Amino acid sequence: MGTCGQCRVWVEQHAQVPPTPHDTITGEQAARGLRLACQIVPRIDLTVRLFDQRALPSGATPTIQGEG
Repeated sequence: MGTCGQCRVWVEQHAQVPPTPHDTITGEQAARGLRLACQIVPRIDLTVRLFDQRALPSGATPTIQGEG
């Protein structure tokens, strides 16, 4: 659980999502909202961006919806 660090995402509402410590995430990145997707348990609707923006089609904004 959370061992590879390959599922890094930027969480827009990061103040409401606890950090997911990992050696591939610096303290500065965590403060700016970088989290491991495999460790996030959405309790509210979240907007996330892939860590590697080149993987997104132009203008795309992926979202994850919590169960509220």
